[in-house]
Amino acid sequence: MTASSRTTMALNQVEGKAGVGLVPVVRHEFCAHDGMELILSKVEAWSWGNYTVTDGVGNFLITVEGRLSLRWTRTLLDSSGTRILKIHKKFMNPSIFDAFIDGEDGARRVFTVQSSLEAPASRFSLKVFLPVKGSEPDLSMDPDFKLEGAYFQNDYGIYCGERSIAQASRKPDASSFVLGCGAYTVAVFPGVDHVFVVALVLIMDELHLEASVGHDST
Repeated sequence: MTASSRTTMALNQVEGKAGVGLVPVVRHEFCAHDGMELILSKVEAWSWGNYTVTDGVGNFLITVEGRLSLRWTRTLLDSSGTRILKIHKKFMNPSIFDAFIDGEDGARRVFTVQSSLEAPASRFSLKVFLPVKGSEPDLSMDPDFKLEGAYFQNDYGIYCGERSIAQASRKPDASSFVLGCGAYTVAVFPGVDHVFVVALVLIMDELHLEASVGHDST
């Protein structure tokens, strides 16, 4: 199956009201028909990857827990504390991230991210690949989704093929260039999986932090 075929499948898996095609990368219930505005904030500067995600009126939607270990891991929990997504960095290839959900037969991969960082540490490109029949994706193929942007310009776009599905803007504070403390305002377009979008922003922020401090964070 080609990347364009997988992308078309992602866009057309479910047809929402008013003709909005849903993009349920993680789960259908994370696709809002009317779109969403989210705020992604780090809990504190030295919190080892702990974040909160709220909606436009301040309701808590997602808690992100980091873990101090040899391998970068982030766990996304819903407002009830139930795990909804876990992201790992590949131990032998730090430019690759895999995301998993819990299934009846154990953890199931839902997407893989391949990162590229252009020097100086400013321009980012994330290529996102969906698994094919549960197998590990072929990273030599065209990606199903991509995130592009320039960190120091504070704006990023997420795309499914040529279609824009989300935008993120970073609000840096005085220490954010060193500590990664800035918050993000994220506009998730109608029908798009907001948990998937949050996961991509988390990965992008981690990559910039690594480049800024000159080593992998945990």
